[in-house]
Amino acid sequence: MNAEPALFDFGTYAVFVWSAFAVATVVLIALVVTSLRGLRQRQSLLARLGRQLDADADR
Repeated sequence: MNAEPALFDFGTYAVFVWSAFAVATVVLIALVVTSLRGLRQRQSLLARLGRQLDADADR
């Protein structure tokens, strides 16, 4: 009694199911990539503003 083949057998709906999984995966990866890029940009901006604040405090 092996349930694995039945787990991935979507019958006539397989094309729709697997394409939905593919689209969801691509969207999730895109969200992670854009979030990490935004994080790096904000960290860079924060560091730059911190250096400016330190430079202004030294005057």
